[in-house]
Amino acid sequence: IRTKLIKQDEGRYLWLLNFHHLIGDGYTVTAFIHETLRAYEGDALDGKAPQYSEFIAWQWDHVYPALQDGLKSYWYQKLNDI
Repeated sequence: IRTKLIKQDEGRYLWLLNFHHLIGDGYTVTAFIHETLRAYEGDALDGKAPQYSEFIAWQWDHVYPALQDGLKSYWYQKLNDI
């Protein structure tokens, strides 16, 4: 992660972040920015970061249900003959 804080005017700053795509997917960057802003505003962080396996389980259940059904039928057909 590379970061830089640029002062634009009195009391106004621009925060630049640079993530490598392997560690900076949409979920990770969003969570990082959200938690950073919470800490900046003085909110206490709960200290328990979501685990990647929890995110994958959530994504599988909420984002890919149609894909999940298609994969299940595909593998049921393929494995039925074994």
